[in-house]
Amino acid sequence: MLANCYNPLVEGASTCSHCGLAVAEVGLVERVPRDVLVMIKTKHGREARIVRSIAYGGLLLAMIGASAGLIFISGNWGIAAFIVILIGGYFVSALLANSLGDAWGYRYGQKGLDEDWQTFLAQRAAEPVEPIGHGERANA
Repeated sequence: MLANCYNPLVEGASTCSHCGLAVAEVGLVERVPRDVLVMIKTKHGREARIVRSIAYGGLLLAMIGASAGLIFISGNWGIAAFIVILIGGYFVSALLANSLGDAWGYRYGQKGLDEDWQTFLAQRAAEPVEPIGHGERANA
């Protein structure tokens, strides 16, 4: 069973370990609503958009830098510079995407989720879902 905040409950728990509300006070729910699942999927999309933007932006800069090296450095040194800058740029963009991108993406995704969650709570308060009473079974 799930608490009214959609956190799984331990059998026989009297309070939710996540939100701290008493089960007898708010009741139980049988399943997570589709709206909540959509919010989580949207959050993951927001996070991925930031991470991928940083990764592909870094790769684009590496390609530009490698091409410039190939153009401005003549002979075998130009080819070597192209390869070194391209490979180095790949690792730098991966490092930036995995450090800065993850942190920025998480904050951006969480901010959007917080806003969506507040909207969902307001809608749920206006049209409450009938919770399952304490001790009742959904299939009974």
